[in-house]
Amino acid sequence: MAKGAEYWEKLGKAYEKNGLQAQWEHLTTIAEGISQEDRAALLAEYPDVPPSLMEILARIDGTYYRQYGDEKGASR
Repeated sequence: MAKGAEYWEKLGKAYEKNGLQAQWEHLTTIAEGISQEDRAALLAEYPDVPPSLMEILARIDGTYYRQYGDEKGASR
């Protein structure tokens, strides 16, 4: 398994272990990955970005409280 995918899987298990399964499911439902435009800009500026980070950014491009449409990634 690739490092980014492994991290994502373990992160989901950590949410579950801490009683946050509903929040994880919500986050993974609304999250958006990095756009092709942003990906190209990031790689142009930082060509040595680890592939594992790019894998994670393909799944979710923001911080914990990022706005996705009308919803936030997590509720406070």
